[in-house]
Amino acid sequence: MTPGALTIFSISNDVAKCFAILPAIFFNAVIIPLLVPLALRGVTYRPQAASRQLISNLGIYGAGGLIAPFVGINLIDMAVSSLGLA
Repeated sequence: MTPGALTIFSISNDVAKCFAILPAIFFNAVIIPLLVPLALRGVTYRPQAASRQLISNLGIYGAGGLIAPFVGINLIDMAVSSLGLA
């Protein structure tokens, strides 16, 4: 590799990272303030077995953590597309 090719690759790689990171930052900036009321309200305590609590938390927060970002990114994509920015 020539130094010029390596430099161009490095610059384009850094630019691509920005395009990947900026939507994630925007999505977090929107979601976090929406979650503040939930955090302040808290959750009700229900005594139950640890294994049942683990399964419940994995179902609610684990699956939600996997699905919600894709839904949010799709909504952002649809908004950007409808504005004609993409």
